[in-house]
This record gives sequence, C-alpha cells and structure tokens, in this order.
Amino acid sequence: MSMQAITGRHQRGLLPFEIVQILDAEVNSEKFVKTTSDSYRAAVREFVLEKAVKKMGDVRQFHGMFEALEKDDEWGDEMDFTMGASQADVAAVDNKAKVTEEQLRTFLEICWIRYVKSRIEPGENPKVLVASYKGD
Repeated sequence: MSMQAITGRHQRGLLPFEIVQILDAEVNSEKFVKTTSDSYRAAVREFVLEKAVKKMGDVRQFHGMFEALEKDDEWGDEMDFTMGASQADVAAVDNKAKVTEEQLRTFLEICWIRYVKSRIEPGENPKVLVASYKGD
C-alpha cells in the first residue's frame, strides 16, 4: 500500500529528517513497544527509511535540492531546503516523493493495527483488543 494512497496530499510535505523524527517517536512509543516485537519495529522503520526517506532524498538531490536526510542543529527557520530550485523542480519532487504527516501517521497506525490483529488468540474479539490499545 502506498503512503500516497492512504490519505490526501493537501498538507505540507515532510522533509526526510522530519519523517525520521516522527517515525522514531512512533515506533518507540509505549503503544508500539508494549505490543510489537523488536524485529517488527525494526522492519517497519527500515521499510519507511528505504521507501520514503531514501527515495525522497534521492529525488530531492536529482532536482538540485538539499537531501535533508539529517537535521543540523544550526539550521534556522529560514533554511532554504530547496536551494533555490525552480517551482517546476519543487513540484516534481512533491509529485514523486511527497509524504505528509497525516499519511505517515496513518501508515504507522495501519502497521500497528495489522500486527496487533495478527496476534489475536482464537475467539478473542479484535475490536476490543485494538480499542484497548488505541486509548494509550
């Protein structure tokens, strides 16, 4: 399932380092840690890094923009991550690799729900189990 197919794309696209920050916060959250295995969290993290972060960095670099794979503490709010790229290049990057915060969080929630549902004991109500964790 594509992250782009999950939700609308009307929000601001995240930069690669922002995806990593949100990804790490979510997969290390109490909800994920209590209910999923270390190997599953590592697999989800690796998938997002490979399919979204690396791809976005490569596309940005191809279009003459800063990859922004890691955040430098010296960057201010005025940092131009496009490095003066044309509007056409910015649009091309958005078209090829844009991921919004809503898309990322929805994708991670789907990963979590699928994992939890796959671990349900026979006869156990999956809706009750998922609902009990959603409150965390």
